Amino acid sequence: MIHVAISICLLISVELIGSTEAADCSTITCDNGGTCNNHTDSPPCLCPLPYIAPYCESAADYCFTLQPDKRITKLPVCLNGGNCTLAYTDPYFNCSCPDGFTGWRCEVRVGEEETTEFSTTTTTTAATEQSTASEQSQISTVVVIATACVASLLTGAVIVVGGYLIRSRRHKIPQIKKPETTGTGNSKAHISESYN
Repeated sequence: MIHVAISICLLISVELIGSTEAADCSTITCDNGGTCNNHTDSPPCLCPLPYIAPYCESAADYCFTLQPDKRITKLPVCLNGGNCTLAYTDPYFNCSCPDGFTGWRCEVRVGEEETTEFSTTTTTTAATEQSTASEQSQISTVVVIATACVASLLTGAVIVVGGYLIRSRRHKIPQIKKPETTGTGNSKAHISESYN
């Protein structure tokens, strides 16, 4: 019974985990330090920032990209005539500010107090977020299946052990034999234990 439960649990796990097709990593080449996405079939590569999918062959141009997580909701990225160049560390661009301006986006006039903060929130690509969500979904599925399997096995074990204990106690209960009659007419009750 326990072997059947384990087999069923394993089959269900393999079926659910294997239900998403992964990219064939033997035929995919990811550039610039990207790794093959063996979790889902799209995109084929998971790219380190600032590179973008599908094959990490080009960098996102953060000089012309809105980034609401960094409070960049209007272009240009570099304000007050600042010159934008790409960088390979967060925030993936640098602003060279003209005389009289400073700040990570040239937003502060020299001599004034800086009024904006740079958010250090890591920017992720949609592909990475999708991959993470897919991995979390698969992990959740595996946890649910594993929990159900363990619960089934424990329930089966309790039933088997309980049945064994009940059966063994039933045979150990002292049984009273029918009174025997002696030649004088008196009867004696005999108690014997049966261990059948």
